[in-house]
Amino acid sequence: MGELLTGQQQLTEIAKALSQNADVLVLDEPTSALTSGEVEILFDLLKRLKAEGKAIIYVSHRMDEIFRIADAATVLRDGRLIDTRHIGDYTLSSLIADIMGKQARDLSEFTTESTASDDVLLKVDKLRSKLRDGAISFSLRKGEVLGIAGLMGAGRSRLARMLFGLEPIGAGTIVLRGKTVTIGSPGEATAMGLALVPEDRRRQGLVLEHSIQANIEVPILNRLGSGIFVNRRASRQRADDIIRRLAIKTASREASANLLSGGNQQKIVIGKWLATEPDILIMDEPTAGIDIGSKGEVLRLVRELAAEGKSIIFISSELAELVAVSDRIGVVSDAQLVRMVEKTDLSSAGEAEQLRAEQRLQMIVQQGGTNG
Repeated sequence: MGELLTGQQQLTEIAKALSQNADVLVLDEPTSALTSGEVEILFDLLKRLKAEGKAIIYVSHRMDEIFRIADAATVLRDGRLIDTRHIGDYTLSSLIADIMGKQARDLSEFTTESTASDDVLLKVDKLRSKLRDGAISFSLRKGEVLGIAGLMGAGRSRLARMLFGLEPIGAGTIVLRGKTVTIGSPGEATAMGLALVPEDRRRQGLVLEHSIQANIEVPILNRLGSGIFVNRRASRQRADDIIRRLAIKTASREASANLLSGGNQQKIVIGKWLATEPDILIMDEPTAGIDIGSKGEVLRLVRELAAEGKSIIFISSELAELVAVSDRIGVVSDAQLVRMVEKTDLSSAGEAEQLRAEQRLQMIVQQGGTNG
């Protein structure tokens, strides 16, 4: 199984479920890792199962799939049933309205004037992974927060991994500070002034059994001493600076990371990469699974870092957050950046405008970045 591509693994998982000859088949985001050809295979299979009298529950963020294969649509929000309608009674806009609700999260306090300069720090041209088709092109200016939106499986995290040397690049160019560079490993990326706050902090961002100080040390060991020796005084000072700046709630820098709340764990991950003093900070779902207070602190920090001249790539499924903190938002679909949206094209100030901005962005994401 380990030798199969991700899409083939997904199809095998579906085949395993079908082998039980179940009367009810539940599919949770089944196409997130499938190519368009594999999606067609799956849909043909679902049509046959439906004709045989099987009942299918199909969970998806992709509205085009829902309209294509569903007989009825049920909307859940915040753990509650909102509505169930025959699919013919929904339009894309009315379905999105049910999904998002009528109350916008007022994140206007995190919206500040753009600090982006005209200086292009990073330019990516037709960047493609060896593991998936699709090419991404964009530029990132100094002091800019570039939001990245897209459905699950669209390729947002893959972009982050390629830029940080975690996934092999098949084609395309990366121009950093006016020079074409090759990034083959996280070490090379860090040396070039890039940092990545990964999507899964517990598995990818922390050594949970180690202390806050030890976690912050990891990416800067070469700066804290020479050879195998670490300057413990410098390490303690750096840890204390990070704890103070990010308001990490802990009794001691020696506290184990796994004893802290999700929000404070995320602050450690952000802090350890800030310790590398990056010019470009890539943040992949930085507010996932943390409390509302910590979310606010993260969003405020993003705008503060941009004001200091750092460039941020902010990847998020939370459209309200993207609208609030981004200067521009790139929409990714099928591993391609299909549209770049200016913040000013989405909204004006005010809570009502923010809700409409979220809905506009949701429409663009669902339509794969088209203008339709």
